[in-house]
Parts: sequence; C-alpha cells; structure tokens
Amino acid sequence: MVDNLNTHCSESLVRYVARLEQIDKIALGKKGTCGVLESMASRRAFLTERSHRIRFVYLPKHTSWLNQIEIVFGIVGRRVVRHGNFKSLTALKERLLDFIDYFNRTFAKPFRWTYTGRPTTAATTKRPATWKENWARCQENSETLTLVG
Repeated sequence: MVDNLNTHCSESLVRYVARLEQIDKIALGKKGTCGVLESMASRRAFLTERSHRIRFVYLPKHTSWLNQIEIVFGIVGRRVVRHGNFKSLTALKERLLDFIDYFNRTFAKPFRWTYTGRPTTAATTKRPATWKENWARCQENSETLTLVG
C-alpha cells in the first residue's frame, strides 16, 4: 500500500516492476507519448493491474493512518534506535519488542476515526480553545471565595 505521491507511479518504478514481471520494455511505450508510460494515469493503471505478481494498492486521499505509522516510526527511531548501542541484531530486536510492549501498555489508545469525507471549512470547524482561553472562561464562571479566619 502506498499513498498518492507522484513518485509511486514514476517511469522508473514502472520500468522496474515491468522488469520483475518480465514484461518487454518495448511494450511500455514512451513517456508522454504512448503506451503504459504515456501518463500518470496509465502508469498507475499498470501498477494496479490485478494480473501482475507485483501489484500496488493506492490509499484513498485523506487517509491519515499512514501519518500515524510515520509518527510511531519516528518515536521508535528517537527513543530506541538513535542513541542505542546494540551488540547484535538479536539485542536490537529484543529492545524494539520491549519498547513496543511498554508503549502499548502506557501510551497507545484506540483511534476514533471522525472524517466523513466532506471537505472542512473554517465555518464548520470549531477551533479548540487554547489553555489561556480555557483559563479565562473558568475564571469568568467561578465565584470568588473568601477565607474567613
């Protein structure tokens, strides 16, 4: 699975997949002119062809689960790999599995998907209040208490 980035249907990727699929490069045509290489749409159609052994699945636009995965990889990179010194591949694997177990127990929470597919606008999106706005609202609604000694 890949996102809709244009590099995921590039000429070089199509040529690479065609070579692995043992498809004659002459059958691919010429970029911008004809054949599979004619346009981004034709290259994407080739890469998603169900009859191929190697088939790409493009995620719908506005799917943010890929961002969530990138965030988790960033956390793992910063907390486990960056300053780690591992004597073996097994030691690295154990450290990664320990961290994943720790992360799942302490930080991981179920994600509630709320996107409906409709574009959002400033008028329909409520901006979350900042801590200062929340504090000011709490102060407006609170009663003044006096200590009597």
